[in-house]
Amino acid sequence: MKMVDLYKSPGTYVSVSPVHSTKAYIQDWLFDSEIPNPLSLDDLHVTLLYSRVTVPVNLSTNELKARPKKFEIFTSDGLNALVIVLDSPEIAQRHQQFRRLGATHDYPYFTPHLTVSYDVGNFDTSVLELPNFQMVFCGEHTSALDD
Repeated sequence: MKMVDLYKSPGTYVSVSPVHSTKAYIQDWLFDSEIPNPLSLDDLHVTLLYSRVTVPVNLSTNELKARPKKFEIFTSDGLNALVIVLDSPEIAQRHQQFRRLGATHDYPYFTPHLTVSYDVGNFDTSVLELPNFQMVFCGEHTSALDD
């Protein structure tokens, strides 16, 4: 997308993807955990920004590190999404950098997380073991929000 097109958009989205080694660890964990309807490895990401206001974005190539903190179920459109809430001051700081540029956020607070399935049904998360590895993310991507 051209920068001029991004400025005409109704908002800004920024995400960051796990690096290859982190994807490999996640793939093994997903398989061992038997997560229903897991996302493909190429679809795994952390949303850094979902702003209804367009802001200028300089994409970073810095690595962002995170540790799995806990599981949560986010319900949207009648589906239960399984997310791993992340402990990552670096990801939280990157989100705040965008907020200082005037970006908006629809929730009272920002929760860094990695969605691993958009539809786990009534899956019992109490049977899951939290991944025991550091996650590394790099390679930011931005796009305009859909109209």
